[in-house]
Amino acid sequence: MVISDQDKILIKNLYQLKKCNARQLRTEFPDKGWTKSSINRLLKKFRDIDTVDRCKGSGIPRSARTDENIDQVNDMVLSQEDQHRTHSTVREISQGTGIPKSSMGRIIKKNLQLKYFSLQEATCARAD
Repeated sequence: MVISDQDKILIKNLYQLKKCNARQLRTEFPDKGWTKSSINRLLKKFRDIDTVDRCKGSGIPRSARTDENIDQVNDMVLSQEDQHRTHSTVREISQGTGIPKSSMGRIIKKNLQLKYFSLQEATCARAD
């Protein structure tokens, strides 16, 4: 279970004031659903860097939405602008560049501020 920010502050204060360990915290707050390992990890983080907040840059770094890839996608998407019926789909561009389809969609939407859609075959329902 993920420990909320309020719970992190509570654990930090109890550790500072009463020197509570993970077992004591779990017995004092059994309804929270904290695991011993998550509390110990949080206490270790507090002892090492004196904070329970996330460190800047601690997440997964961007790998697909780099400037290079954005330029490459921009060139491939906009090269089709004046050539009707010769478009490539997002899947085809994704396979050609090696960029995942989901990242391709984010590049097109967020970085290039374009909209993309897939053509669907229309079917008519008869009202007899």
